Amino acid sequence: MFARRFNIRLNAMSHAAVFIFSFIAGIVPSARAQVASNVRVAQPPIVDVLAHLTGGNTSGGEIRETVMRKDGYFHLDTPRMIARLKQMHANTYNYMIWNSPSDWDDLQKEFLPAAQKAHINVWIYLVPPTESRFKYAHPFRVDYVRWASELAKLSLRYPCLQAWAIDDFFANFKLFTPEYVKQLQQTAHSINPNFRFYPDLQLDSLDSELVSKYAPYIDGIIAPYIDMPYYNTQRTNSLRPQITAANKVLEQWKLPLYVLIYVGRHLGSPLEPTPQYAHDAIQIAESEMRNGHLAGIISYGTPLETYPARTRTNEALDGNGRLSLEVTKYPNKAGDWAQASQTVRIDPKSPKYWLSFWHYDRWGEGDHPKCLVKEVLIDDKVMWSADPAGDTSATWFDGGSLEGTLDLTNVLKDKKTAKLTLRLRTLQNFSKLPLDVSFDRLTARGFTITDPRFETGKGWKVSDIGGAMLAAIDHYDPNTFRELFTTVSTMFGRYQHPVWHSSTHKSGVLHSETPTR
Repeated sequence: MFARRFNIRLNAMSHAAVFIFSFIAGIVPSARAQVASNVRVAQPPIVDVLAHLTGGNTSGGEIRETVMRKDGYFHLDTPRMIARLKQMHANTYNYMIWNSPSDWDDLQKEFLPAAQKAHINVWIYLVPPTESRFKYAHPFRVDYVRWASELAKLSLRYPCLQAWAIDDFFANFKLFTPEYVKQLQQTAHSINPNFRFYPDLQLDSLDSELVSKYAPYIDGIIAPYIDMPYYNTQRTNSLRPQITAANKVLEQWKLPLYVLIYVGRHLGSPLEPTPQYAHDAIQIAESEMRNGHLAGIISYGTPLETYPARTRTNEALDGNGRLSLEVTKYPNKAGDWAQASQTVRIDPKSPKYWLSFWHYDRWGEGDHPKCLVKEVLIDDKVMWSADPAGDTSATWFDGGSLEGTLDLTNVLKDKKTAKLTLRLRTLQNFSKLPLDVSFDRLTARGFTITDPRFETGKGWKVSDIGGAMLAAIDHYDPNTFRELFTTVSTMFGRYQHPVWHSSTHKSGVLHSETPTR
């Protein structure tokens, strides 16, 4: 269990009493002494965190006022934000300072007072230098020492302000050296020893060598999950094993782990998260929290407004459905595949059998040729194939690159049924940005295809070899934003976290709804 792992179960004694007793006994040094000796302040981890994080590249993760103020900015709509967070059953909000120069003023003057009153804790989320080329976190930009100082001061005024975090920490080690992070912690802890710092590190990258360098100067880790190394928001089967592996690394340092689940889009993933994906990922994470293996969940980019999803996410040729065969940017192996197949019924009286279909991808002419092949198969025999690099990028084609219909008379004649397969296959080892290949609007003569336009998914068996290849029937739903919000709020609401109270939880572990100061 989490409390056992941190060895801080206090039974009926309060945390404050144990701290005083330990101080007298000389077991636990004071917070000031630990800061002076450059050691992370010993404090119980914050657990049972159910948080929302505004997505920097995601629509709908925050709510802003609809009328510009006199300063020329659309400010955060604090009342509506607080209301939606409570509806979501989020007990923590990761407040991102980046989307508007007004964010800092909104935080101090409006959001923190409202969050404090609503019993919602706040963690500040800052962007790193790699996200500060054209758009900055105002007013201190990339002066993180100043941020540490000002945020720590603010946390004394508003106890609900518990921590701060830096996004994409793993991609900015050149600046965020252990020595620099040590300076950040010394700055913050000289003002408020209880103010915590959480770097953002990929869940699968938490090895002992890396963590040991930073462990003395951090208070926990926020770890995004995207099925690394395969960059997708479709599979969840690696989430539990990656949490287990990360815990083995963090255990010796007594560092809590907070997993970030993408509910809004991830730019490197072929498809955006679906409500089913959000449900499955959060369900796994919540079970790990109940088992004491995880301190919290952060939902990234959950749409707070439930207006219809933007139509540009509809990738179908027409209607709302299409077959999506994808390859992620992780290195692919020759022979990997993703496909959809079904058994078709053949009319024995038909004089001809032919198939027409539309296909689409975003690779252009000369773009990594002979790496992949799109195929149509009958009874596992290739009837048609095309190199994605040979097609005009981002253009739907009818048949085989304007080759017309596919004549299947010779292979279907005298048969009652046959297996039709649409497949994407890797021809050689390679690595590139994600590729999403589409099939849609199948038209058959002489045989019957169930759901030829992929509007329901019925009749199709979708499968892939795993790894970097993914197959899915992608269905656009204008109510996706509403369903994503409902999914997260339902999952968060079902999690049995403690109610708000002012004293430390009897286990000695601070819960996210418990004031830390």
